[in-house]
Amino acid sequence: MNKITFNPNDLKGIQNLMKTYGNSPEPFCGKNESGESATISVLPDRITVVTTQSNGWSRISTYYSDGTVKETYEKRMRDA
Repeated sequence: MNKITFNPNDLKGIQNLMKTYGNSPEPFCGKNESGESATISVLPDRITVVTTQSNGWSRISTYYSDGTVKETYEKRMRDA
């Protein structure tokens, strides 16, 4: 699996990732600058980043090729 670098403030970089990896069969996994786990799904028209935050929430950020960003949050369930 290739390694990618994702910068949410770089629209040209986001568009390039979509062009290069838009048909990736699996998401990319890694850590953000705060050490939190992140899963990045790259599609031809958007990138969705799910960040498992240390505060018990998951942040779901979707970046579109036109620069639009949608962000939602979900409370994680504790392991049983």
